[in-house]
Amino acid sequence: AVYTRMGSKVMWECLKQNNQWLALGDTISEFIEEKYSQEHPFCTYTSPDKQNFFKVYFDWMFIQDLRTSFVLKVRRTGPAVGEPNKAEKAKLITDWTEVDLQDLHKDEKCPICLCEFHDEDEEADDMEEDEQILHLSRCGPHYFHHACIMNCYVSPEDSNRLLLDGHLRCPVCSFRYGVKTGSMPFGTMDVSKYQQSLPSYEDCGIIQIVYSFPPGVQGPEHPNPGCLYSGTVRKCFLPDNEEGRAVLKKLETAFQRRLTFTVGTSITSGRENTVVWNGIHHKTNLYGGPPRYGYPDPTYLNRVTEELANVGVM
Repeated sequence: AVYTRMGSKVMWECLKQNNQWLALGDTISEFIEEKYSQEHPFCTYTSPDKQNFFKVYFDWMFIQDLRTSFVLKVRRTGPAVGEPNKAEKAKLITDWTEVDLQDLHKDEKCPICLCEFHDEDEEADDMEEDEQILHLSRCGPHYFHHACIMNCYVSPEDSNRLLLDGHLRCPVCSFRYGVKTGSMPFGTMDVSKYQQSLPSYEDCGIIQIVYSFPPGVQGPEHPNPGCLYSGTVRKCFLPDNEEGRAVLKKLETAFQRRLTFTVGTSITSGRENTVVWNGIHHKTNLYGGPPRYGYPDPTYLNRVTEELANVGVM
């Protein structure tokens, strides 16, 4: 069995095609938990009988069969693995403060539920937590019920061990608190450079990005948990100049946050349950201009920079 320092058992599980979590067993769980607790980015396991040969990526919480490249979602379970307190995380990223009912105008309403804060039949001291009035630290005079603003909080998927606490966007001014993460399945992003040049960027080389996604089983964050999804490979290009390298750095951040792709239906082919783009446009051809997703396109770098900023990658 696998135990923490407090003596509570921890088990590792993977999500199978029937949308059921399957325990990996004590021996495998003990091996994985040891590597996880030592903060390794991944671990590779081979069973004595050679029947199991896989790699677990802790930053993504996926397990990959190294014989077939097939991937499955994994998770830690047990009494020692508690559920995160969403209210605490939301308070941490927004630094919200409670507002006294008497400090607000009598007709002040919560902009989410449109209900007035003042209730003549209820004393301020008798308010339940859900009815508490909150102000987000970096917004203007925007006030919300605790329960209402919590509906705007998005907790991060258990996709990585980055120190992320979810994100929340003020529904009035759109100020974003925290770091937005996505639901991209496991994949790799490889970058290389070539001396060849792009149309309208003849004075510099080319940055090539190759995104590779093996097939797998959809996790709880995907449209059809437990169903298969097909993988894909995408080649993309940037000019190897100062502006192109700045965009590359932001694309790497977006990839790390699982924002670049998701699982869904392909707009071009109509294929369902496959890895698709997630709103950050890339140039997948060297030539042909915008109609062929290629160059020249003089405003592309500015446009993709704006798209990245819209998902919090600055």
